[in-house]
Amino acid sequence: MEKCFGHLDMSTPQEIDFIDWVFNASPVLKERAEMMALHEGMTYERDPEKRTPYAQRSLDFIDRITDALSKKMVRKIKNRWGDEIWPWDRDGFQRPPIRSLQ
Repeated sequence: MEKCFGHLDMSTPQEIDFIDWVFNASPVLKERAEMMALHEGMTYERDPEKRTPYAQRSLDFIDRITDALSKKMVRKIKNRWGDEIWPWDRDGFQRPPIRSLQ
């Protein structure tokens, strides 16, 4: 991950949680799986003519990358107790302390 996010110093737990969340988010996993399938096709196919479509689809994939997915993903959500939290805020998913009725 250092190669991808080298500009972040990742010195705080929140930064590490953010990177972990992005890396493992299902929409990102879906994109990574698509890209890996293209790379595997280029890597394992020995016939240059059969490799060419993989390379072209890979370039097309890169051309389709925008910040739309980031804008969709990076937003506050409500946890199960109705509190608005960032999705990478691990503490926000913990049960809140039980308040005394006194």
